[in-house]
Amino acid sequence: MAEGQSTRPRVVMVTDVPFWFESKGSERRISALLRWLAGESDSLAVASVRPLRQDDLDALTDRFPALWVYGPNATWAPGGTLPPIERTHAGGVGLAPTTYVDTVLQAERPNTVLVEYVRLAHYAEHGDPNLWGRVVRVIDTHDVMHLRAEACREHGSSHFLDITREQEAKALGRFDLALAIQEEERRELESLTDMPVVTVHHAHPIAPIPERGPTAKPVFRLGFASAEDDSALISLKRFLADTWPGVRDACDDHVELRLYGRLCARFGDAIAKAPGVVVRGFVDKPIDVFRECDAIVNLVEFGSGLKIKSVEALCHNRPLITTPEGATGLPPDLATTPEQVADDRRAAYVVCDSSGEWIAALAALARDPIRRQVLAEHGLALAERMFAPAAAFTPLWDALASRIPERGIAGPPANEAGRRAAIERAEAIRNALKGGVLQPVTATVRPLPGLFSLAAMLDRADATVIGDGRRVGVRNITVARQRRRAIAMPPPTAVDFTIPDATGAGGAMVITFATGLQPECWDEPNSGPARFAILVDGEQVFSWDMNPAQIETDRMWQGHRVYVPARPGAAERTVRLLTFGVGGDACRWTVWAEPTVALLPGCPVGERAWHAPVHLAPPELAPSPPVPSLVRRVARRAKRAIQG
Repeated sequence: MAEGQSTRPRVVMVTDVPFWFESKGSERRISALLRWLAGESDSLAVASVRPLRQDDLDALTDRFPALWVYGPNATWAPGGTLPPIERTHAGGVGLAPTTYVDTVLQAERPNTVLVEYVRLAHYAEHGDPNLWGRVVRVIDTHDVMHLRAEACREHGSSHFLDITREQEAKALGRFDLALAIQEEERRELESLTDMPVVTVHHAHPIAPIPERGPTAKPVFRLGFASAEDDSALISLKRFLADTWPGVRDACDDHVELRLYGRLCARFGDAIAKAPGVVVRGFVDKPIDVFRECDAIVNLVEFGSGLKIKSVEALCHNRPLITTPEGATGLPPDLATTPEQVADDRRAAYVVCDSSGEWIAALAALARDPIRRQVLAEHGLALAERMFAPAAAFTPLWDALASRIPERGIAGPPANEAGRRAAIERAEAIRNALKGGVLQPVTATVRPLPGLFSLAAMLDRADATVIGDGRRVGVRNITVARQRRRAIAMPPPTAVDFTIPDATGAGGAMVITFATGLQPECWDEPNSGPARFAILVDGEQVFSWDMNPAQIETDRMWQGHRVYVPARPGAAERTVRLLTFGVGGDACRWTVWAEPTVALLPGCPVGERAWHAPVHLAPPELAPSPPVPSLVRRVARRAKRAIQG
């Protein structure tokens, strides 16, 4: 291996998918992969072969503020857009697409090129042969496209890529490594090519959501979500015509089917006005689908790949009832049938293959909330084993580690002088936004100068407690099965932290943390809402209210990220964490999980502060409690009813 050559990935992803919207499964799959690569790679950039419009830039601002995304018409870099050629030496209006991608590769000098989907396979063939000969070419298939096209034709639907088995085999032959999204497709891809194929599942944060609370009218809510997909629309129409009336009869009409996603834009009156159907449409927060529903149904009858909505249901602790196609990629030995669902104590999800089976399964689960909870807990355990980011994406790391030393490109990017300052800032933000306990930057430019764990500062007494300090301290606290290092701050309390700026430049800040109230207060009738606030240099930059005693969805860690603009010339900055009761101080047990401050050098003046909710990957899951028996559950609920 040449001197200075890294054994870690330097990745350029080539894609035409606007993953930054995260509005459908394919987009969320790519965004999850990129977030993982951001923490595991020496550098990461995306070559989008579709132009970047204003709504693309807005979404990148919200969700990927630290990622370099090259486009044919402009380049998104941390802090805003850049002209296509003058600053980045890439992009370039008027360049042919393959020439444009080749120019991006010359600028980034990667050792790994990851192409999203077979339809873009030709990008791994054109361009500088000397450069291509020194990179590991990886194809992320997501689907076996010729099988997907065949399934669409069999059901009277068209497919965006009409490809044969022979054509797909030829396209795969351009690569050194292929990624399959599930085991069945890995075996199919291995039959098409001699190159290695690795199964890399989709990854999703493991974030269990409490059951919906009781309502005046007991209604069993089912949720179905989809993007604008022909297979989903055809399957839904069949379900409503052949199965839904029987489900309503079996449940005495105490059942509701809630429909989500961009697919709803294609509904006619026959769907929108069907009895017991509620059209919710596109929701800004996908997690709302799971908060509003008691169970998730995946009705898709044909397709390929791994069904992302099925995965998300398991990760969010919702019972999954699906077709054989919707269960593709899940362990078949953990499936149960409608006949066995009432007694099968090992199953993680239910598979239905006919109208009669759907009716039997949904009627059984509608009557038995205890069984729903057991099914959901087993599904969550499956998700933890298969779909947590480390479990899903580690096989990709292992596959690349053995290939990069042989083929990696030595040395810095070709346009080092033009990118030095931008790389420094991008690396700083990237590490600041990873969530949880942040790690120092190991970039070749220089380490991140300011990185502060507020919990560690409080432990070292590098903080000032204002208020009742007897109960303030750092502890390991478990909320909704996620264990985190947190600062307990029973209100009314404030803690001041002085953050020194080693550079003297008064850098901008990113503050990453999670808020929560410990489970002791969830069923405490005297506990009211709590407010969390952050002041920086005396100005409020964050405020958030939580009330888990009355609001079920507040019974979890709420992840946050706050960006605070630079204050030029400041040698130090003061960060105050503040908790107090809203309308009283009865809300005890307020905690700040893993609060961390990162100083970002070189940020322009005049930026506005912003706050965005984030999903924080759990650093440590508390052991799953054993499933209580029916007797214990009934006794516990009876006790609550008496006390309430």
